[in-house]
Amino acid sequence: KKGLNIQAITLLNGGIFPESHRPKFIQKLLHSPLGWILSEFMNRKSFQKSFSSVFGVNTKPSLEELDQFWELVSFDGGEKIAYKLIRYIQERKINRSRWVNVLLNSPIPIRMINGIEDPISGTNIVKRYKELVPSADIVELLRIGHYPQVEAPDQVLKSIL
Repeated sequence: KKGLNIQAITLLNGGIFPESHRPKFIQKLLHSPLGWILSEFMNRKSFQKSFSSVFGVNTKPSLEELDQFWELVSFDGGEKIAYKLIRYIQERKINRSRWVNVLLNSPIPIRMINGIEDPISGTNIVKRYKELVPSADIVELLRIGHYPQVEAPDQVLKSIL
């Protein structure tokens, strides 16, 4: 049978355990019935402040990089649908048992690469993963936040290869 042959999986700061995920206040608001209103008021400055706060202390993006991230988020009015995109919080709850079952019974290796300074899914997720899967393969990146692929791309690549 032809098809995709997945040989390993790498997770990057995966907040797949809803019981351990710590969304920021702004994420909770976006996920609330008032989220659509909040999305209407999202702008470059509010985005940059919130986005920068999830990076490691020494790996925060420059103003130029923040401008580039904003351009990506706001392309074609993307900032106005932030309240729709945040539904992944509910999807984690709905799919939790299925996803955890895969972690526990995967026929292929799974590695999690996690930025420990991530206030949303850092040490809290690592701790929970180790509780559920004591033999879990976890790479803990010190002084790195929510976006290890941006903050420490060389370390992430090395951990994947």
